Amino acid sequence: MRVVVVGGTGFIGRAIVRALAGSEHLVTVVHRGEHEIDDEPGTVAHLHAARKDFASSWHRLPDTDVLVDVAAYTRQDARLVLDAAKSDSDIRFVVLSSMDVYAVWASFMADGTGSERTLDETAPLRESRYLYREWSEGNYEKLDVEEEYLARGAIVLRLPMVYGEHDDQRREDFILRRCRAGRKRIPIGAGTLKR
Repeated sequence: MRVVVVGGTGFIGRAIVRALAGSEHLVTVVHRGEHEIDDEPGTVAHLHAARKDFASSWHRLPDTDVLVDVAAYTRQDARLVLDAAKSDSDIRFVVLSSMDVYAVWASFMADGTGSERTLDETAPLRESRYLYREWSEGNYEKLDVEEEYLARGAIVLRLPMVYGEHDDQRREDFILRRCRAGRKRIPIGAGTLKR
């Protein structure tokens, strides 16, 4: 398959690109050119374009079977890609979302409580929007992104908290820092989520 990955040079995107290329798909990564992946397969093509310039760069992409959007954080992010691709009705879309779309996440953010229930695709979604406005600039909202992509028949992948190599948020560092220091006990609990 011919796959375009939008924003495929970051933490999760680079793993997706590597997996697709390793399965012999023809992969083109669209990104701003600020980060290059030094360990990717040589078969991966790159198109340097900002999301806002996606429409004017669309003609430079090869014919596409699947478009994977790794870095859509706002409704506008989604629209910029979907509007560029509107003339190609045969493209299948995949967009990465987050577990923060679930109602239990809003409850956790509000008062630190949540549900003991295991989350799956049938769990209720949040009714409130823009939970992160006090911490982030702009209109980050994965529910908005999902709505835009679902209207085009996309597959939405709601990821849990993911950590590992190349994670610029260093989610696992509070444990690794203690391991490197030789601590015999590592406290785990609600206190570790506070910054």
